[in-house]
Amino acid sequence: MAILRMSNLELRGKRVLIREDLNVPLDAERNITSAQRLSAALPTIRSARDAGARVMVLSHLGRPHEGEYDPAFSLEPVAEWLQAALGTQVRLVRDYLDVRTPALPDHACAVGWNSAFEPLVSVRFSRPAPHVNPAMRTSVQPSTTRQPTVHSASGVSGLRSR
Repeated sequence: MAILRMSNLELRGKRVLIREDLNVPLDAERNITSAQRLSAALPTIRSARDAGARVMVLSHLGRPHEGEYDPAFSLEPVAEWLQAALGTQVRLVRDYLDVRTPALPDHACAVGWNSAFEPLVSVRFSRPAPHVNPAMRTSVQPSTTRQPTVHSASGVSGLRSR
């Protein structure tokens, strides 16, 4: 069976959901203490963005209680890091299940606030959009938080899975 790779797809004008493990360590002031996971994810995110896609990046951070928004678990430090690394604005979207990614222009990137807060992550995003899941395809444990994304999306391989 051939592996469908993101680099083989025409992404211009498409919505692309990238589910990454960006659960980075933070210090007491919420500064990232190790950017290894972000650096590893950056080529996939950059490639989709540079190909003209409207990119939504989802991840969890920490272990918040589902449905209870706590600013201590926001992906804001991740969005700020990505913004600096990509050299372009990266929106942090709290209510990303209510936001339509077409509102993003081509070549744009947004980060969901924290996928662990939502009981059904990204069902609206995953059906019409190619889904790139290089880090989480095999490592996500089945749960109501993450499983719908894995099973309802058209999965493709990101850049790290060569």
